[in-house]
This record gives sequence, structure tokens and C-alpha cells, in this order.
Amino acid sequence: MTISAQRAGDFLSIQKGKVTYIHSGPRFAKITLAGTQNQVYVSEKLVKTHNLRVGNNVEFKSKSYAKGPSVTEFTKVRGADVISKPQRTQKSNNENRSNSKRNQQKARPKKKGIIGSTIAKIKNRYGGQQGFLRRLFLVAMGGAKSDYSALESRAESLEPFIEYVNHSKEAYKHLRKTARFVWKPVEDEKYIKITKQFGTKIRVRSEILPYILKKGPSDAIVEGARLIHPKGNDNEILVVRSNSMGIEFLTSRDLSTPGWMIFGGEHSMSEIEWERNSDSRPIESITVAGTKINVLNQSKKGEWIELVLDEDINKLKSRELLFDGRAAEWEFIADGNMVGPLNDGSTGRQVVSKVKINESVTVRYAPTGKFLYDSDGVRYSFQLTTRPSNNLRLKIELHPDVLENLDEENDTNPIDILFSPDSEYNSLIVNFDYKKAMNKQKVLTIVSKDINSKTISIRKPRFNLGLNAILSLQPNLFYIERQLEMLTTLRDYPLPHHDALLKLTEQGTDAQRDKLWEPFELKDNPQWEVLTRETNGTDEQRDFVRKALGTPDFAILQGPPGSGKTTAIIELIVQYAKQNKKVLLCGSTQASIDNVLLRIKDNSKLSRLISPLRIGRKEGIYDSGVHSLTLSEQVESYTSIGLSEEEAEDLILRQTNLTCGTMQGIIGHPWIRDAKFDQGKKLKTPQAHFDVLIVDEASKTTFQQFIIPAAFARRWVLVGDVRQLPPFQEASEVMTNLEMMKNSDGENFTYASQRACLLLRNMGLYGNRKVAGRPIIMIEGEGVPSAIVNELNSRKSSFKNYVITIIGSKRCNLSRESAKYFLPREIIQSPGANIHLHSSDIIIIGSDCYSEIANYLPAKAIIRNGSAPVEEVSENRSNLFTEPHSFSEKYHPMSKDNLLTEWSYQMCWRLNRIYELKVSKNSQQKEKYENQILQLLPKSQDVSKRVEEVKSIALPSVLECLQYGFAGKSQQLLPETTLTQGFPDRALKSRFSRINFQHRMHPDISAFSRTEFYENKALNDADTLSFRDQNYPFEFRGKQSRKTWIDVPPPRNESGYHKGEINAIKEELKIFIDYSRKVAPEDENRDNPSQWEVAVLSPYQAQRRKLVEMVQELTGLDSYARFNLSEMEDPAPISLLVSTTDRFQGQEADIVFISLRNASRVGFLDSPNRMNVAITRAREWRVIVGNHTYFATDSTMKDPMLRNLAKHHSGCKQKPRGNIQ
Repeated sequence: MTISAQRAGDFLSIQKGKVTYIHSGPRFAKITLAGTQNQVYVSEKLVKTHNLRVGNNVEFKSKSYAKGPSVTEFTKVRGADVISKPQRTQKSNNENRSNSKRNQQKARPKKKGIIGSTIAKIKNRYGGQQGFLRRLFLVAMGGAKSDYSALESRAESLEPFIEYVNHSKEAYKHLRKTARFVWKPVEDEKYIKITKQFGTKIRVRSEILPYILKKGPSDAIVEGARLIHPKGNDNEILVVRSNSMGIEFLTSRDLSTPGWMIFGGEHSMSEIEWERNSDSRPIESITVAGTKINVLNQSKKGEWIELVLDEDINKLKSRELLFDGRAAEWEFIADGNMVGPLNDGSTGRQVVSKVKINESVTVRYAPTGKFLYDSDGVRYSFQLTTRPSNNLRLKIELHPDVLENLDEENDTNPIDILFSPDSEYNSLIVNFDYKKAMNKQKVLTIVSKDINSKTISIRKPRFNLGLNAILSLQPNLFYIERQLEMLTTLRDYPLPHHDALLKLTEQGTDAQRDKLWEPFELKDNPQWEVLTRETNGTDEQRDFVRKALGTPDFAILQGPPGSGKTTAIIELIVQYAKQNKKVLLCGSTQASIDNVLLRIKDNSKLSRLISPLRIGRKEGIYDSGVHSLTLSEQVESYTSIGLSEEEAEDLILRQTNLTCGTMQGIIGHPWIRDAKFDQGKKLKTPQAHFDVLIVDEASKTTFQQFIIPAAFARRWVLVGDVRQLPPFQEASEVMTNLEMMKNSDGENFTYASQRACLLLRNMGLYGNRKVAGRPIIMIEGEGVPSAIVNELNSRKSSFKNYVITIIGSKRCNLSRESAKYFLPREIIQSPGANIHLHSSDIIIIGSDCYSEIANYLPAKAIIRNGSAPVEEVSENRSNLFTEPHSFSEKYHPMSKDNLLTEWSYQMCWRLNRIYELKVSKNSQQKEKYENQILQLLPKSQDVSKRVEEVKSIALPSVLECLQYGFAGKSQQLLPETTLTQGFPDRALKSRFSRINFQHRMHPDISAFSRTEFYENKALNDADTLSFRDQNYPFEFRGKQSRKTWIDVPPPRNESGYHKGEINAIKEELKIFIDYSRKVAPEDENRDNPSQWEVAVLSPYQAQRRKLVEMVQELTGLDSYARFNLSEMEDPAPISLLVSTTDRFQGQEADIVFISLRNASRVGFLDSPNRMNVAITRAREWRVIVGNHTYFATDSTMKDPMLRNLAKHHSGCKQKPRGNIQ
């Protein structure tokens, strides 16, 4: 359909249509004309300019080409007019260019550098027609009193974040080079399908309550009444009945000992006496139609008795059951479609962990028995099956070239990136070709990943996947682009619910910023649903919940390890649910959010209040216990009753009051991924779909990660511990931002300048290590020689210890006695220049000059090809040191490795180390790294502000930013905002809560961290620990200390791992494995009540890999991380995990072994946060394995924290068992 219209004096042909297709690769689009099936092509540029989405109604002008019609201009998009730029005549263009040139000559910038540049961008953003529309939008959202200066302030503060995230996109693309893998098919796999369950779970209401009141105030025995015990335990009366026997009652926990007293009310502290109801006994027989049913298991759950019957559920439906000959109220227990773990009936070995009935899963070995059995004794029939036809399983290994260049201490292993449960990498590129566009690459889609076997399942490709094909990680650009989109939206088009987020970036003095944050009143104590026990720390948890319920913007909870932060989060979620509010829960790891979900799912009371939804691909979620809560699974259950997928999804999203996902995974939520369709239009501005966002482990979340889910909420609750590990940051992100930064004059800090700074720093360390008569020649890229000259002219140090010759193609002036700069022809023609060349200790040559003067270089020179690889010109030019005894190649500043490294890499790891040591008492180590940073920074230009910006954006968490602000001198270099300085004291006090007690560790284990890291103000031992020891004693250690240091001597040679420490741990594991076969865990309240939990940790990847090999050999299992020892030929009830200390944050185990590896140097063990995480994971026994003598007494060990740790263990030190060498 064509409409004639008069626009701007021209008669134009305008067409109407709807966007019906957008390509997922190059992003071109197609428009279907209204009333026809004809289509018009739209270029990628126009798609991006107008932010087109499928379903948009548009009006446009087009032009016909050989390949068909194509849009040239849009006049309306989504019902809004598109303002076109006015057309100019050639004359006006010439006049404008002339005027512009004159104006540029007259104009002088009022402000120079990055700040001036940023303000210029802001004024440009709010100037002109588009700027007027932005201002109009902001006024419409904020009212006529909108403060333009505040808008400028906020935009200026957001600009560095936007620049950082924009540059980070290049770092993600770099993964195609660094994350490369080889593979081989997994053959001879065994598959099993569970076909039928021969057992049914029911529950029967008990007519008899377990206790009868014998003595005490009868009017105080009412439902909800509190009981307290002199030992500090508390209880609640759940059900009360009066009959001829007296007053019967049921409590939340067993009244195992006398001494219970009423707590609160008129009879507070009055003791009660009780006796067990003699009629309260287990059910002995169940019959249906006169036939007796075998009872496999039964347990008391409140006023219900839960039973497991050895009978098919279909035979019990609509039948009358008699319990000990009497009828009673009973019901089936819905167990879902997921079962397990299941064991072989013949051997007792575990076959599968969790599995859906009638779904094929891989198993390590074929069962020998006829049935499999679960922990309740229920039988399951099964059949062995073949491989599913639509998937392939591949075993993945790191490409040999990547492995060879991997720095285990400072680089992230790409295998860990691929298999991390907390990252969203779901495709691999086959034989990546840099010359082809992404839409032309061959891509494999990952269906599932298994870190335990290092295997992936992929959809069968339509192309031939050759055995020699190299696989590369396809970068997850959508995540980083979503960060960029949220930041720019906040800057340009914020909505009213974003106001508090923007206040974080508003500049001002402490007093001015204090006025931004309104005081508020605490909510009254609600009816507590989870925080019902009067134990240590409960009051602090309740204080947090009340603040979170009352805050108009932010609330913060800080708690040490094991303090009950998760319990407080669940109480807060329940209280919001009772107010009919929607909660969005995010965390940096799957474990943090799935732990919350499982605790809600397993509690029938909470399940009635909370309707949870887990966002994420089911195949990518590690804990199968929450698979039923995923969107796909819930949609499947609704479509089975007749709803369409769209109807089911919409219903689920609307009725859910708790939505959960990782910080990356949550962008898969339909409301966040696409913004919501509304009458055919996609609203890109994030709406307030959630009343509150709760971020668990916020100490591992950066501001730019936080901002994605935060933009969709009205209030924000941050939970974490700044004394634990900070956010995990890809080094390539930081490096890319350092490489792309601008100096204070707004000019690029070029690669040549970066290279010059690196070389001069290494030359400064060269000192007296030079080899007489053997000058070092460095062949560098074009521009590096002149950049070195600029730096030398700006530096005070004169390099008098050696003579330097610099040869470049451009004329430069170098004012140094010992350093001279020459053009190539001067070397060839001037005897003086040639003499200086042959007397030099260091010669730097531009690669564009090398071939011209190669034969004039000293014959015995040591050539270092630097950053510009070139062919050797003469055979007498040596490329290696021929006198290795004169020099340690590995540590020499002019070694190949140290010259081929990047300036950004050397800056990056040092910035990270300084940040790790920010609260360390080792001032000498901090000063060392700070001085090294100063040596690497340029002197000819100023980049210090941008370096501080990069550090302050990349490294601290949003939690730390709001509590303390950025660390270091950035506080002086960056603008004063709440984000850079932290909340003002008054505002923070009203929004901040801290839990000071811990419920995890035996007191022997918590003592050191409490003193060293929490200044005896937190990590106090709660009274619940004594209750645990009294009721569930850890008999394995008896009366021995729960902290142990196994003193292992240093290895005979450094090889990246410590064999002695590995063997020492192996001997201890053998003993505990034997013990576990005789003694199983007793505490039914544990997360894993049927297995002991053991963790074997090391800060270093090389040591971790060798520990994995040791556990594989010890158990006979071929896992790579988590070992289920119930699968051993001689099963043991142990779940054993081998991990790095950093990856184990947020988790815990009964026993934790920590292999330090380093026996004669500190490495990065001196990070207080890292060590705090490592030594606070154990519940019952912590074992540190390392060279105690070095850490406790060696004069070269300068770190006070590590020395204190070793001395703290002096009284519980022991030698390794057996021969460990």
C-alpha cells in the first residue's frame, strides 16, 4: 500500500509495513508490505540506528535495485515520527565548512583532558534536536523540577562504565583465539532408562500427639507458644488437643531432655513436665482389601507420619487403607518425576544420582542386579538403552598450543570457562576463520556439559565434523551488550524507578550526598516464619529483614561465613510474598540461588507461600533438584492440561512471586531478554517488573553486572561479605581497556607508547646483568623507537650503567649522553654512529629499518625479536644466549618471555595483586607492586586517571562500593559519588546490618579468622554449635583438635605441583574412607544427610589437577571434580570435591584439606580474602598441608598473616603418615 504525502516541500512515496524478520548474524531485516506478501530489505545500519525489532510497524521510503527493493529512509517507527537531517545544498555545505574552520581557529577548549571531553559529550548529548528529545523525556519522567546539572553529573559518572563495557566486547571476541580445544568422540557409552517405580509414598495424619502435659500452666500450652531450654535451645508448640487423657501437644523438635520452660507471656520461664503418649507409636501394619502391604520406611513429620510402601501407586488409588486395622486420613505425597540416587541391588554401588523416569542417562557401568533401589528401599525397574540419535558426546581437552602458553597462576584456564556452571557459553566455533563473518562460521550447539567427565553433548551437525577440527569458544556477547544497553538507558532514558540507581552516580560532597538518601522508619516485627528460633544471631537477622522491608531504596546485609545469610534471605522472601510482592533473586553462582530454592522447595509451609521460578537452561543447571522449577519444565506441565506454550509462559511469569537466576543467566528471562511485547511493539526501556531485587554473594558482583537485573526492580537488597573474595574478572577485559584507553589530553595511548614503557622498565632492571661484548638487540614495531625517545626525554633516570642505541625511520631528538638515536643512513655513513652502535649494551631497531642495517650490527649480538617478528638476515646473528651460566633466562628482564609479554598484561596482574592486598598488613609487598606500577606508567603523558577508572570499575564489588567506596588513590582522582565514596555514614547506618555469629565451624576452626580477619567483632561461635556437638558428635576426631597442619618438607624440585603434599592427603583420605564405611552421618537436617562431604582444595590449578589424578587413582572413578564414592566398587558414603579455593567460596564440607603447594615462596597465598575463604569452609575438621617451617619461621617469608596462621597451628602440627615422596 502506497501513500502520497507532502513532506518538507518534496512529493515523496511512503510505504507502510511490518518488520517480519531480523537475521541473527549480520542483523539485516525484512519488511512485509501492508496488505501484500511483498518484502523489502533493510540494511544492518538502519536496523541498529532505529533499534528495529520483529513486529515493529514502520513507514519508509525505498528504492529498487537489481536484487530487489531496499529501504533508504524511515519516516515512522513504532508510531513515532523520525526526524530527518535537513538536506543541504553544495553551497551551504561549503559555507558551513568554511565557517567551521574559522570557528575552530578561534575556539579554545575551556576544559582539557578526559573530564573536559566527557562534559563535551554530555553537552552534545543534551544539545540539538535529539538532545532536546532526551531532555523532554527526562523532564516528563522526573517532572519540571528536573535538575539539568544533576543530569550532567550522573551522565559523567556513568561514562567511564559505558566506555569500559564497550571496550570489553573486544576482550570477549579474543576468546576465539585463547579458548581453543581439541576433542574426541566418547564411544562405548552405557545408557540406562528407569522404566517403573515399584513403591508409593503416602502420609497419614496421626490421631495421637506425642506428648501429654504432666505439670505446668495448661493455659500456656497453645499453638504457637515458645519453649526454651537452659542449654540455649528453643522450640515451638505446633498442635494442641484436649481429650480424656489430658492436654496432648506436638512440638517443632523432639523434647529429648527435661527442663523445658515457657518463653514469653504471663507464664514466662515456668517449667513444664511432660510424658510421652504411650499410644504414640509407629504404624505396624497397613492393609488394602485384606491384603497386607509391606512398609519400607516411616518417619514422623509434625502431626503426620510419612510412609514408603512397597506397592504400585495405581493399586492404591481410590482404595480404602486400614492402618493397624483402623481407617485414618491419608494422602499421596507428590514426589515429582525425578528420582534418585539409585543403587545397584546386588553390589550397593550407586548407578545414577538423579534421573527422570523414562529418560535415558549415561552411567559408568551396567548394573548387575535386577532392580535399582533408592534410600527408602523403593525398587525401580530399568533397561539398558543405546545412544540417543540426535546428540553426540565429545570429550574436550585444551589445545596443546594454548596449554603451553597458559600461565597457571595468572590466567584463567579456558576449560574452566567452558565448563563453569555459572557462565553461559553454549556454542563452539569449528575451525574459526578470521576472514569470515560470524554468520559464515560453522557452529556447534551445546546441549549439556559435564565437568566431572569433561564432556559435552552437542546437537548432531549437518556438516562433517572432522576428527582434526579445532573448536573455539563462541563469545557470549549478548551478556556484555546487555550491560552496555542498561548503562546507556540509565544515562539517556531512565524511568522514575531508576532514580535511586542514578543517585549512586550523582556527584557532590559528603553532606550533599547525604541529602540524597532519605531516612525511613523500621517496620514493626512481622509474624516470623523462618527466624523463629531464639539463637545467637537471630536478632541481627531480624534487624536486617525489618530494614529491607522498610527501605525506599537499598538495604545491605554483611555476614561472615556460615552466619545464616541464606536463612535471612528466605525470611525476607517469605515476608515479601505475604505482601503479594514479586522478588527477583540473583547470585554470582548457581550454588547460591539453588540453595535458597531447595530449602523453600523442601519446606511444605514455605512452598504454600512462595511460587518459585528458576531461569536458565535445564541442561545447564547443576543441581537437578531445581530442574522442575525451570520455565521449560513448568511450561511443559501446563501444556499437558491444554494451554498453549505462550499462554502457559505468560501465566507462569505472572503468578510467580520468586524468580531466580545467576547474574548471567537471568538475562534469559523473557521480560529481561526482550523486554515485553506490547501491542506488537517491544519496549526496550526496562520496566519495574519486580518489587525488589535481592543479590546474594553481592561481594562477587560488579556494578556493571548488577545493573542488568537492577534496572527491572524498584528496590535493591545486597547480601555478602567484603572480607571474602571479590568479583571474578577476566584478565582480558582489564587488558583490553588498558590497551584502548586515552590520556589526559583525550589522545590514544598507543601500542607503541605502551611497548616503550614496558621496554624501559625492563631496561631499568637490566643493571649489572649485561654480558660483556654481547649486546642485546630488540627489533620493535614501527613507532616504538620514537615512543622510547619521547619517554627517555621525559624521565629523570639516565641509564648511565649502559650504552643505548636507538635506530628509527623518523627524525627524533634525544638529549641523553649514554643513549643516542640514529637514522639507518647515519649508521651506514657515519663512523661515529657506527662506533656508538658497536659499543652499545642495548640496541633498539624499528622493524622497518632492520633489513637495511642488519649486516652492520655487532656479530655477537643477542637478538630479541620483540614485538615485530622478522627473518634472520645473517647466519652469524645468534638468537639465543650461548652462555646460560651467566644468566637465568626465566627471570632475566631481557629474556624472551619478559620481552614478548604485553604492557597491559604486566599492568593487569599487578593491579589485581594490589587490590588483593588492600587489607593486608604486608605493607612492604603492597609498596613493591605500587612501585612496579609507577615504573610501567608513562612519563611523557598522563594516563593515571583512566588506569584508576579501569581498576575501580573492574575489581571492586557493588557491595564494597556502597559500603566503603573504591580503594586507593582513586578516591582522589575520581568524582565524589555514592558509588566511588560509599554511602554517607547516616544513610549507611540506617540501611546496613551485620550478623556477628557463625553456625558452621567447630570453634577450633573459626578462631583464627575471627581474630585475623574480623578483629574479634564477627564470626563469633553461635550456641547452635554446642547443640550440634552434643546431639551429633564427630566421633572421627574424638577429643583431638579440629584444626591440623600436616608439615610436609619442600619438594626436591619445583615442577608446578607438590607430590609430597598430594601423598600426605591421600593417606588421610584412605583412613577416613574406611571409617565412613562403618559410621554414616546422623544429622538428618544436613543438606546431604546420607553422605559425608569432603573437599580437597588448592589455590593453584597445577596442584589441583594432580590432586584430581590422585583421587581418581584412589577411588577408581574417572571424574574430574566431584567424586561420588558411593560409586566405588567398595562403596563409601562420601561426596568428595576437588577444587581451587577460589571456586569453593559459598560452599562447605565436613572435612576440608588445603594444599598450599608453595614451600619456599608466598605467591598469592598472602591475599587475606583468599585465605579467609579457604580456611572457613570446614564444619568439623580442617587440614592445612604445607611446609610449616617456612611459613612459621623462615626469614624470607615476610607476610604477617601467613606467619600468624602457621604459628596458630604450632600446637596441632603433625607429620605425614608413611612415605610421601
